[in-house]
Amino acid sequence: MSNGQQVIKYMLIGSNMVGKTAFLSRFSDNNFNDKYEESKGVDFKSKLYDSGKYKLCIFDTPGDVNLRFASYGFYKFAFGFILIFDLTRPQTLQNLRADFSQIASQSSQYAQLILVGNKSDLSDLNDYRETQADAQRMADELHISYFEISCLTGQNFDLVIEDLTQRVLIQIGQGNLGKRPGNQTDNIQKDENIKHEGGCCCKIF
Repeated sequence: MSNGQQVIKYMLIGSNMVGKTAFLSRFSDNNFNDKYEESKGVDFKSKLYDSGKYKLCIFDTPGDVNLRFASYGFYKFAFGFILIFDLTRPQTLQNLRADFSQIASQSSQYAQLILVGNKSDLSDLNDYRETQADAQRMADELHISYFEISCLTGQNFDLVIEDLTQRVLIQIGQGNLGKRPGNQTDNIQKDENIKHEGGCCCKIF
């Protein structure tokens, strides 16, 4: 891979209106995007990490369960999964349970997961505390990290990316992630495409 840069791919998974678009905006531009856009396909944003040694790519997936199946084929290429829900809407947390089984069956056993509750700036609303407690129980049950963030204010956002990436880098260092099936030359070219292209990742994998 040119310049020794490695592409690290994350999948962003969650129901409609939990803040996935805002998450990507905060990730790529460090600002808040309040424009809601329902995901119909799989798009991505990227940024450099560790002085450009790595390129982190976060792929957004459809929130509608009837459309989400189209993204399952990308799971095997993911190094990590960001499971995001709305702290003020308990059902969005429960909706993630169905995704765990898909991740377990279609991704690498070494892929890292992180549970993220968005909209911590709305902690005074009904259902927040109950959802918060349920999320912590779910994280403990699955033995994964859990963070509460606000895409609006940026609270704890960097901690999510740092925690997930550090755990992924450990797996890369141990040789558990970063190796993909198929022709190695083709795999390298796919990573090069991600470095230079934008838009729908359906063109990439």
